[in-house]
Amino acid sequence: MRALKLLGDAMMMRCKKCKSTRIKIRRNYPYGKKSRAKTSAVCKDCGSRDVEMPQKQRRLARDSAVLAKLLSKDIVVVDSLEFERPRTKDFITILGNLKIDRSCLVAVRDYDDNLYRSARNLPRVAVAPVSQLNAGDICRHRKMLFTKDAFLSLLHREEASEN
Repeated sequence: MRALKLLGDAMMMRCKKCKSTRIKIRRNYPYGKKSRAKTSAVCKDCGSRDVEMPQKQRRLARDSAVLAKLLSKDIVVVDSLEFERPRTKDFITILGNLKIDRSCLVAVRDYDDNLYRSARNLPRVAVAPVSQLNAGDICRHRKMLFTKDAFLSLLHREEASEN
């Protein structure tokens, strides 16, 4: 019941110019290109494309993306990811031991320079702090690798936002 109430509250997009909630979602299909259709939101009242998405809606999208990954068993939680110095070879070994062979999103609690430098040369691997996770990044990657601290901070942040 609470999820339905949040879903109803969160589905209100608002125009930044005229503060209207009458928003039209448009899909633009490019001709002759193999790319995907692009989606844009336009205000019905003033025609502005400057539309903001409410924080509840972004949070709900992020939470449902994490839940989908949990249900499909595509989330791996490790105790810690610490490197003495940045080495891509060490990071590849860790991913191999965890049987992560496709795209991966690594979520850490705080920014770690050695971890970022170890993973930045790998294609389809992204490192992001938990505070910057969004539904697009989560859905774009096949697996998610959380550190224990990052996963606990994600859970505690959701508890704090409910109170």
